[in-house]
Amino acid sequence: MKKSKVYLFTNTILLVAILSLSFTYAWLIYIDSLGEGSFVVGDVKFILQGSVISKNIIVPGEELINQTLALKNESTVDCELRAFITFDYVEIVNEEPTVKTWIFGKEKDESKVNNPELLGTISTGWFYDSDDEIWYYVGNAQNVTKDKVGSDASEEYKYIISSSQTNPISFIESLKYDGEIVDNTWSNQTVTINIVFEAKQANYVTWSELGTYSIKVGL
Repeated sequence: MKKSKVYLFTNTILLVAILSLSFTYAWLIYIDSLGEGSFVVGDVKFILQGSVISKNIIVPGEELINQTLALKNESTVDCELRAFITFDYVEIVNEEPTVKTWIFGKEKDESKVNNPELLGTISTGWFYDSDDEIWYYVGNAQNVTKDKVGSDASEEYKYIISSSQTNPISFIESLKYDGEIVDNTWSNQTVTINIVFEAKQANYVTWSELGTYSIKVGL
């Protein structure tokens, strides 16, 4: 696991954690593995758990998650949690393979023959707000709709993670590139999956990128 600098802003209690999972489709050389890491800003702290596969050759359609990616809450204050995922894909532009980025959860453009496609399974307890293009942790809340979560949600609908909640919060159970879409145009291209977690102390600060902790897998 390679770590970059941790930037702390003491006048806020906000966490942003970025996981970058990079894979080279050569067919397909995998470089490194994901280890545990601590995401800490002020009194908000989460421990990343889980792992991605660690093998020399990965083929399109093969599962990338070895053990479910989860966050263990070690915060001393109540907080909220959300995440967004972006991933690279390869598209032919002017007859050249070109790496582009898409948002996981966002509807794909059906007019394209070669749609970007990352297949994944998000754990129960997360809700995708298509307006914000972000996954919000809502725990065991029932009848969740996008007008009840997200940046415009009223306080009564926000899911607060208690500091006493210590059971790991599962997030990603499965990730794989669609083997029917990934073809020879992807050869020797490096693609990256970025998973960004944001957390803030409840009721005190707005969602914004004020602190960053990065983990990168591969090149």
